[in-house]
Amino acid sequence: MHIALSARRCVLSSVQQLSGMPYLKYKEPPQNGMHTPGAGHGRLRYTYNTMTPFIRTVTGDIPPEQLGITQPHEHIILLPGKSSQVNAALLLDSPECAILELTDYKTAGGASIVDAQPICVERAPLLLQDISLKSGIRVVATSGFHRACFYPDGHFLFTETAEQLAERIIQEITVGMFDYSANQQTSIKAGVVKWTSEYHHIPPVMQKAAEAAAIAHHRTGVPILTHTEMGTCALEQVELIKKYGVKPSAMILCHVDRNPDKYLHKEVASTGARLVYDGVARTKYWPDSVIMDLIRAMCESGFGDHIMLAMDSASRTIWRHYGYGPGLDYLLKVFVPRLMRIGFSESGVKRLLVKNPALALSFSSDCC
Repeated sequence: MHIALSARRCVLSSVQQLSGMPYLKYKEPPQNGMHTPGAGHGRLRYTYNTMTPFIRTVTGDIPPEQLGITQPHEHIILLPGKSSQVNAALLLDSPECAILELTDYKTAGGASIVDAQPICVERAPLLLQDISLKSGIRVVATSGFHRACFYPDGHFLFTETAEQLAERIIQEITVGMFDYSANQQTSIKAGVVKWTSEYHHIPPVMQKAAEAAAIAHHRTGVPILTHTEMGTCALEQVELIKKYGVKPSAMILCHVDRNPDKYLHKEVASTGARLVYDGVARTKYWPDSVIMDLIRAMCESGFGDHIMLAMDSASRTIWRHYGYGPGLDYLLKVFVPRLMRIGFSESGVKRLLVKNPALALSFSSDCC
């Protein structure tokens, strides 16, 4: 059963109220100043122009009302690297499979997606752009850093300062991402910045990554997306980022439904932070009914504007076109109809899938 959500007809009044946001424009450096792996570069400079709100995708900037139905934490390409060494299922190396999977997602009503793979050899900006163009799905790419276990010893994540890491991130947002697998600078820009925590703690290297993300946010307005390990450290992440002067409303906290504590979630949402429930179809942890009850509890408590939905498709065992299932279209074809059967209206579903992602992924006007 496919859902019939007319995202283009959805009136995003909250998005329209953001008109007048300063648009951030990078002053291009000379070619010999372009970033290369391990190379340092000077402080980046910006000018601010008053324009409408925007979301940054791998094929260009768009106004928020064009984003449509969006799953804000997925993985489209994961090339061979440390990730697949840690977990063999973390290997998504077929562009053909990605195009087929995203085509299914589009047929089910999907319009956009966030590829949450940050700086690493597994990320492939050039492939992401090609897949986006061929599938017709808009893709928001990610800068910043993942968990330390996914990087080799001696990686610049461990050796550089927060300021140096921030300069790398800023360049990826304003000039283009470096494709480490192809060893090539691109003009394809990232639209979110990521940092992570570990199970019940935030180690020093991740505190540094958080500071780098905060610096990048202050200088560009880029939204911040985070990984919470098994849903822990959500409040700790918010408190840390506040110390760096970032408003919690700029944060998108992922995997929080791994710890389906509605009281904790209400406390996190009350700070202004946004939560992504991306454990849909992960029956090995819990049935979908647990997430459905959590969504209902949050909406009934007045926090519906803080919730988004995704599937965190990093494992090939989620992908139908790698020979597994349930497929990237499961959320729209199965989970959302179930939500509507337990009483959610079409407008309530649009809030979770369209309005909230459009607000969360828009570049911030109050970053500086």
